[in-house]
Amino acid sequence: MLLLSSFARANTAPHHVNMFRAAQNGNVAKLREEIIRRPEMINLKGSRGFTPLHWASIRGRTKAVHLLLENGADISSTNTRGSTPILLAAWKGHYNVVLQLLAAAGEATDPAHLNVANDGGQTALNWAIRQGHSKIAALLLFAGADKSIQSGTLDSHGWAIALKRDDLLPLLNGDEVTSKEITDALAAEKRKFKLTAKVSVKPKYKSSGEEL
Repeated sequence: MLLLSSFARANTAPHHVNMFRAAQNGNVAKLREEIIRRPEMINLKGSRGFTPLHWASIRGRTKAVHLLLENGADISSTNTRGSTPILLAAWKGHYNVVLQLLAAAGEATDPAHLNVANDGGQTALNWAIRQGHSKIAALLLFAGADKSIQSGTLDSHGWAIALKRDDLLPLLNGDEVTSKEITDALAAEKRKFKLTAKVSVKPKYKSSGEEL
């Protein structure tokens, strides 16, 4: 009886709840079903202002991220603390998700997408450096992230020195170019999204909010 009751609750949950759960858990089959059923909910904000793309990005669900991007998920959407999906992915160290979000944004995307700061002043690049995700930081720098934006009293270069991220200093100083591995990976990911026409990027960007 308990099993039947649990099954009934799972299948009578509002569609937006099902979509959020599927994105969080990387359940691509369920996510696809919910997108087909209620496509207008793909950019709906739920708890803490998270969209399905926020959840998939922070959890590192690459297949769910790909599906959401193909169906018009807004990569510039901010949660209640001003964080975009790419900022959350950089914070958590999900290199492949950052790669996907950059590729989906395309060549002509305003670099402001990369430089949105949350209410704590953190950008995707600042978080990558502070969390020790050097490969993500190098990828973001190659994509045009602004290293001069300050978080607290330090910019990206200052944080790299303070936290002894010595491997990033040549890139930040302009003395070294991004590795071929990273440039090739981004080019390959962009090819995957070349025919995708639905990816959404709003023309204006929030620079502050209330939660990471």
